[in-house]
Amino acid sequence: MLMIRRPILTAVYAILFVFEALAQTPIVPVDHPVYPFLARMEAKGLISGYFDAALPLDRGQVCGFLYQVSEKRQRDDQLTSVDQRQLSYFRQEFWEYHWNDRTSADSSLGWTRIKRMGFFEWVHVGNFWEQSYDWFSGDGDSYSWAANPILRYDFVSDNRYDKIIQRRTSGIDFRAIWNDKVGIFFRFHDTKEWGNGPYRSRSQVYDDRYGYIGPLLGDDFTYYDRTDYGIHLRWGRFRLEGGKWQNLWGTGHWGHFLLSDEATSYDQVRLKVDIGSWGQFTALTGALRQYPPLGDTLYISAAGDPRLAETQKFVSAHRIDVRPSRVLQMGFSEMVIYGDRGLELGYLLPLNLYFSAQHHYGDQDNMLMGADFKYTGIRGVRWYGELLIDDLTIAKLGTAYYGNKWAGLLGAWWIDPIGAPNLSVGLEFAAARPYVGTHRFVVDMPTHWTRPLGHPAPPNSLTWTVGGDYQPIRSLSISLRYDYQKHGANPDSLNVGGDANLPYRPGDPEMVAFLAGNVQTSQSWSGAAGWEPLPRLRLEVSGGGTSGDTGDYNWMRAGFYLNF
Repeated sequence: MLMIRRPILTAVYAILFVFEALAQTPIVPVDHPVYPFLARMEAKGLISGYFDAALPLDRGQVCGFLYQVSEKRQRDDQLTSVDQRQLSYFRQEFWEYHWNDRTSADSSLGWTRIKRMGFFEWVHVGNFWEQSYDWFSGDGDSYSWAANPILRYDFVSDNRYDKIIQRRTSGIDFRAIWNDKVGIFFRFHDTKEWGNGPYRSRSQVYDDRYGYIGPLLGDDFTYYDRTDYGIHLRWGRFRLEGGKWQNLWGTGHWGHFLLSDEATSYDQVRLKVDIGSWGQFTALTGALRQYPPLGDTLYISAAGDPRLAETQKFVSAHRIDVRPSRVLQMGFSEMVIYGDRGLELGYLLPLNLYFSAQHHYGDQDNMLMGADFKYTGIRGVRWYGELLIDDLTIAKLGTAYYGNKWAGLLGAWWIDPIGAPNLSVGLEFAAARPYVGTHRFVVDMPTHWTRPLGHPAPPNSLTWTVGGDYQPIRSLSISLRYDYQKHGANPDSLNVGGDANLPYRPGDPEMVAFLAGNVQTSQSWSGAAGWEPLPRLRLEVSGGGTSGDTGDYNWMRAGFYLNF
């Protein structure tokens, strides 16, 4: 089976390089701060056609939306002074698109100012801090490139642990565009963590959102890294992209039920098709990792280590986003998780109906369907919702049948409420029926390494979330969040669908009411304050706590982050 995956991926990347003349620009990661800014501008009615229910976008698309804001600000007074500064800041970041007023962009906090003041004169590199955003950059008649260091140091105090946990990260972020045709990027960073040793299990890592972690040999520290990369091609309305990154599908603010940023990045090939101004189509196929690993032991090495042929695991998904009116967008998705074999051609075809395809393959894969919407008809307010259907038996709708596995969320996000500038507040409700996310075959669960692909809430639960963001000046941001959750946990001797790792078994009750079992209530709060004295250099202090039936704890984190 290993011989199936490698030739396919090799062939895909060969196609990407052969057809370089059709290429586009690199993607913008899903956690980039430009996305909340664009959502804010959309709620104010300053941009249209913003399909953010299928992220990431590429740099050219982001640039187009920033241009819309720039054009409309000349005849609209809706931008606050902070909005104006934020727009100028992002125009500096996307300097390679040659804004007409590039030289007049606000650079009072840029890296170039530090250079002009005489600091770092010992750095004899011509491309060092040449413009106010990137550390190293260059452009010519047919190319542009930029490279930035990645640095992090933070420490975490959590009363669940005896010691202070510390993390140190370093890496590099690189992107390049050649002849406005070829776009590539890679982003690598490596982290050392210490303070919760001796590290013998990845459960000891403070925030396990990575792939491989190790070595876990009982040392006082451990390491983990992450690499995202990609090459991007465009031919008319078609975009073909290959690489490794995260995806966000859905309109939720604090969570997404189909694809979210809970799990680390994964290898994939993605196709996007622009359907005029009223819609777009997206399809992807990616390779996931099953954890704990499954497979057969091929042999024992001379050193005594078992050689495991790990089972393969894949995800295929497609969605269509439509805009029936200027203020309403809707999306419809299918996703299938499968493994224990190689890639299936039926799932690779973007327009195939996965519902029927998985029946053709013996009804042994995990097929999920989703729908979402957002409405911005009331200026300053973004209404949104998501629906996930994991399994459904129409004849038993309206009953407590265990096989009716669905989840959903509804929410609203209010920009500048009651005339308070630079403030955003929101409310979101999310609920998941029993057994959502479970599957009779563990390899078909919607997970990647140790994290879910979708929403972090457990099955058989409901969650209320309220929160807000405040940005009194461009370089200072403050956020607060409160969550209230009820979870129907499994009693010791009964399965009521409250554990994502325990599917329905013969003998378990067929009728399971929502929030059946041991109802556990918890409340959590968190807050953060960050200051950005220079582009992408952020000093942050955050803290929070949880109280409820599963225990009480508090935490505090502080550190600095450069391009992280």
